[in-house]
Amino acid sequence: SAAKRKYVNVPDRFGGAAGNIPCSNDPEPINCTTERDTPVRFPDVQATLGATYKMAVPSLNGAVNFNGSVSYSQSYWSSSYNDGGLLTAIPFGGTTPVTVPFAKTPASTLLNLGVVYRTDDGHWAAALECANCTNEYYVTSSLFGVGYYNDPRRVTLRLKYNY
Repeated sequence: SAAKRKYVNVPDRFGGAAGNIPCSNDPEPINCTTERDTPVRFPDVQATLGATYKMAVPSLNGAVNFNGSVSYSQSYWSSSYNDGGLLTAIPFGGTTPVTVPFAKTPASTLLNLGVVYRTDDGHWAAALECANCTNEYYVTSSLFGVGYYNDPRRVTLRLKYNY
């Protein structure tokens, strides 16, 4: 509860950077909470597994690469308050408590896939790539009650010529 929180006066030496103890850009010390000290946007477990398979295609004078990766991230705090509910605090050295929502980002698994064709002479390349193919959608960070989301599914087609 807010009544049990401990506050310390900490001057902002980071220009109000998100992810640090939430402080204003005011050079005067303000009240900041340090009750929970789990790092922000830093899951305990992250893992990525990727693979590439190259297949020669003599009839096209080139090769095709098939690649994919799966990335897993355990849940993590997306605000510097480490509070999955509401936080009541006295921000920016004021005297009136303010209640704002903060969140914990859920565990997520992202799938990325791609296929690339390259000519044997190295001049031409064509690629079709998909990032976040399953279109996972979650808050990656939050600041002052505003959530910032991950990138949605992105499909890219590239054609390249090397001189």
